Amino acid sequence: AKSQATVEGDVGVGASVALNIVDNLTAAEVSGGAVVTGGSLTLSASSSHGVTTTSEAGASGGVAITPSVAIAVVDNETSVGIGASGVLPTVDITGSLSATASHVGITTTTSDAAAAGPDVAVGASIAVTIAADTVLANALGGSIAGGDVTFAAVSGASTASRAVASAKGG
Repeated sequence: AKSQATVEGDVGVGASVALNIVDNLTAAEVSGGAVVTGGSLTLSASSSHGVTTTSEAGASGGVAITPSVAIAVVDNETSVGIGASGVLPTVDITGSLSATASHVGITTTTSDAAAAGPDVAVGASIAVTIAADTVLANALGGSIAGGDVTFAAVSGASTASRAVASAKGG
């Protein structure tokens, strides 16, 4: 999300608000009353999400007031599992069982406010990031495998917030 405002005049008020609300779900599962038999079973859930929220505001005049607010609320969930619902499945295989969930999340929130006026100048900037990156590998219930059994959850996440405000007055 991006928001931008620029104002000039005797009294300049430039306000900008950017709000980004994101809910991502990636899942691979065997659930319910499913019956899986045979050789090997591989489950894989992979996600990569980048979220950028930017707010920019500027004002000039005899009196210049510039607020800028950027808010990001991000929920990324990646999961892999057997028996994710209330009814357990049947997994009875002769080979290996592999379940892997992987996620990469990058959330960046930026707010910038600039005010300039010969009399009074006020620049205010707020950047807020609330990010949850969850990666799960679940085995709920019984599974029978004749080979190796592997459950893995791998995550890499980066979150950054930056707020800059400037005021130039007389």
